[in-house]
Amino acid sequence: MKLFRAISSFEFSDFEANKFRCTERTISAKQFFKSRKAAEDFVSKSIEREYEPPYQFIIEIEVTEEDLNKQWFDEQVLDTHKALTVYEVFAFI
Repeated sequence: MKLFRAISSFEFSDFEANKFRCTERTISAKQFFKSRKAAEDFVSKSIEREYEPPYQFIIEIEVTEEDLNKQWFDEQVLDTHKALTVYEVFAFI
């Protein structure tokens, strides 16, 4: 399964060094869209809403159902798109 996450340049730098992790600037979860179009739509809406820091990258990751089932996650609708919130532990990323 492919998952997509919109990230800022700050989070991209952290991702390159540490992969996905929760920091003092984030909640203890990461949200991923189930399609690239959904992530792109989220970025467009965030530009309109002037989010800070702005999202500048979309990260695509591949996870297996087995790896995902090892995590604590919720499926949800995020800004009208199917998404997953994965909590705290990112052993598969």
